[in-house]
Amino acid sequence: MTLPAGAATYNPVAPKVNCPWLFIAGTEDRKTPMADSAAAVRAARPRQRRQLLAVKCDHLGAMEVLTENAYGDAYVRA
Repeated sequence: MTLPAGAATYNPVAPKVNCPWLFIAGTEDRKTPMADSAAAVRAARPRQRRQLLAVKCDHLGAMEVLTENAYGDAYVRA
Protein backbone atom coordinates (compact mmCIF):
# COMPACT_ATOMS: atom_id res chain seq x y z
CA MET A 1 0.00 0.00 0.00
CA THR A 2 1.20 3.50 -0.66
CA LEU A 3 1.29 5.13 2.76
CA PRO A 4 2.58 8.44 4.12
CA ALA A 5 6.13 8.72 5.43
CA GLY A 6 4.91 8.45 9.05
CA ALA A 7 3.17 5.14 8.39
CA ALA A 8 5.81 3.25 10.36
CA THR A 9 4.05 4.38 13.51
CA TYR A 10 0.80 2.75 12.36
CA ASN A 11 2.01 -0.81 12.95
CA PRO A 12 1.74 -0.74 16.76
CA VAL A 13 -1.97 0.06 16.38
CA ALA A 14 -2.87 -2.78 13.99
CA PRO A 15 -2.47 -5.61 16.55
CA LYS A 16 -4.92 -3.82 18.85
CA VAL A 17 -7.73 -3.66 16.28
CA ASN A 18 -10.22 -6.41 17.00
CA CYS A 19 -12.88 -5.81 14.34
CA PRO A 20 -12.70 -7.65 11.00
CA TRP A 21 -10.80 -6.00 8.15
CA LEU A 22 -11.74 -6.36 4.50
CA PHE A 23 -9.05 -5.38 2.02
CA ILE A 24 -10.40 -4.71 -1.47
CA ALA A 25 -7.53 -4.81 -3.92
CA GLY A 26 -7.54 -4.19 -7.64
CA THR A 27 -5.67 -6.78 -9.67
CA GLU A 28 -4.47 -4.02 -12.01
CA ASP A 29 -3.67 -1.46 -9.30
CA ARG A 30 -0.17 0.00 -9.62
CA LYS A 31 -0.53 2.44 -6.69
CA THR A 32 -1.44 -0.15 -4.06
CA PRO A 33 -0.06 -3.55 -5.08
CA MET A 34 -2.19 -6.52 -4.16
CA ALA A 35 0.89 -8.17 -2.65
CA ASP A 36 0.95 -5.47 0.05
CA SER A 37 -2.69 -6.08 0.95
CA ALA A 38 -2.09 -9.83 0.99
CA ALA A 39 0.86 -9.31 3.35
CA ALA A 40 -1.37 -7.35 5.74
CA VAL A 41 -3.88 -10.20 5.71
CA ARG A 42 -1.16 -12.78 6.40
CA ALA A 43 0.22 -10.66 9.25
CA ALA A 44 -3.02 -10.96 11.21
CA ARG A 45 -2.92 -12.74 14.54
CA PRO A 46 -4.95 -15.97 14.78
CA ARG A 47 -7.97 -14.27 16.37
CA GLN A 48 -8.02 -11.32 13.97
CA ARG A 49 -10.23 -11.71 10.94
CA ARG A 50 -8.76 -10.21 7.81
CA GLN A 51 -9.86 -11.02 4.31
CA LEU A 52 -8.69 -9.97 0.86
CA LEU A 53 -11.19 -9.46 -1.96
CA ALA A 54 -9.44 -9.27 -5.34
CA VAL A 55 -11.32 -7.30 -7.99
CA LYS A 56 -10.31 -6.96 -11.64
CA CYS A 57 -9.84 -3.18 -11.69
CA ASP A 58 -7.33 -0.40 -11.15
CA HIS A 59 -6.85 1.71 -8.02
CA LEU A 60 -10.34 3.23 -7.72
CA GLY A 61 -12.44 0.93 -9.90
CA ALA A 62 -13.79 -1.58 -7.39
CA MET A 63 -17.14 0.08 -6.77
CA GLU A 64 -17.88 0.29 -10.51
CA VAL A 65 -16.93 -3.36 -10.98
CA LEU A 66 -18.99 -4.36 -7.93
CA THR A 67 -22.11 -2.58 -9.17
CA GLU A 68 -24.82 -4.64 -10.87
CA ASN A 69 -28.15 -2.86 -10.35
CA ALA A 70 -27.40 -0.19 -7.76
CA TYR A 71 -24.11 1.47 -6.82
CA GLY A 72 -21.98 -1.03 -4.92
CA ASP A 73 -24.67 -3.68 -4.48
CA ALA A 74 -22.31 -6.53 -5.34
CA TYR A 75 -19.82 -5.15 -2.81
CA VAL A 76 -22.36 -5.65 -0.04
CA ARG A 77 -22.80 -9.32 -1.02
CA ALA A 78 -19.03 -9.87 -1.31
